Amino acid sequence: MEDMYNYTKTIALRAKEAKRSVRRLSTTAKNLVLSELAEELIIDTDEILDANKKDIEDGKKKNLSPALLDRLLLDKKRIRALSNSVLEIVSLPDPIGEAVRGMTLPNGIELITKRVPLGVILVIYESRPNVTIDVGALSFKSGNVCILRGGSEAFHTNKILINIFAKVLLKNNISENAVVFVDNTDRSVIVPLLKMKNEIDIVVPR
Repeated sequence: MEDMYNYTKTIALRAKEAKRSVRRLSTTAKNLVLSELAEELIIDTDEILDANKKDIEDGKKKNLSPALLDRLLLDKKRIRALSNSVLEIVSLPDPIGEAVRGMTLPNGIELITKRVPLGVILVIYESRPNVTIDVGALSFKSGNVCILRGGSEAFHTNKILINIFAKVLLKNNISENAVVFVDNTDRSVIVPLLKMKNEIDIVVPR
């Protein structure tokens, strides 16, 4: 149990450390990373398919249902769609700094409410590997750091997708911990993660 605590604490601290630098990134810098990510997904298609094949083979051995296997499956068409979804996120306006409301007090002082990053977001989800890229890209675009805990069925696919994301981040001199992957498939890892209140700002079960 102590080992599990240390493992999750390390993950949470890695994300927390990256939080400050990620929230300061400009819209241009974030869009550049995401544009390169979209391109890299296409370049590394064969590598992604090889990893996905392992998950599909493991899923068949575990007698997963055809519907679940279909959710796990990636092919060239789906990878292209995943790349396009990242480009759609690039085209979205940057929410950070947007003024949502404001007022001028009688003494002339202006009060303005602006959007700011949430911080470190833990997202827990199952099966669909496309969620790994979608959530990672959305979190990054909004100036947040995310910790991704996907289902064990998509482990190999999720891991290669995160590695691709990390490669693009490092290429642009941005901490790879902007998107952190929980590579322990034991369900017991969830409980200590949920207790990291000083490091994790919000939890999203999907």
